[in-house]
Amino acid sequence: MVSSLPYDQEKGCPDGFHKRSSYTSKRGHRVPPRCVKAQTVYRESRKNYSRRILRRQEERLERAHHNKTSKLRCPPGKVQRHGYVRRFGATVMRKGYTVKKASGKEYHIKPAQKSVYVKPACVKDKGDKKVKPPSPGDRIGPLRRGELKKHGYIYLKHREERHSALRKAIKEFGPLGVFRKLDIVAKLSKHSAPEASRVFKADRDWLRHNYELTL
Repeated sequence: MVSSLPYDQEKGCPDGFHKRSSYTSKRGHRVPPRCVKAQTVYRESRKNYSRRILRRQEERLERAHHNKTSKLRCPPGKVQRHGYVRRFGATVMRKGYTVKKASGKEYHIKPAQKSVYVKPACVKDKGDKKVKPPSPGDRIGPLRRGELKKHGYIYLKHREERHSALRKAIKEFGPLGVFRKLDIVAKLSKHSAPEASRVFKADRDWLRHNYELTL
């Protein structure tokens, strides 16, 4: 099976292939772009998706005339959460949403506009002090949200219900695609939501033991 093809500047890559950008090898040779065999069901590679979403987020901040970071000084035990532009969907614009404060009070908010700037703030540092933070190039980029939920997967459900939902998701994304999704959210929620992380990890291991990890 062919693993890569020459990249066509006019036609792009055929179905089942993603563009690998040109790069300079360790010996100083310039390697031209090629079409490489896709490892996901998406037409866009994970790397290109992350770049596109992050670029869109930066553009939103620029249009709002705000920066992602500030000179905010956080006390020990807290870290700065970057500023961002929050966008509201049609349902939220119509029905609003509920916010629960630490005091226990709940507020119902109905947005007056489709987007709002959320300024940088100091939030509790939930990271593991023993683990060195990854370099920017090794960090997990933006996630494709709601792709397991649309098949009925919610970590609070009973195990059999979750597994039934995962079987449906496998039909769309393949065993390897679903495994990767569970693996990422299990790692990201390890400190912020330990209970959810344990469920994601258990379901990830169940999938690995019951399916061949292929697309």
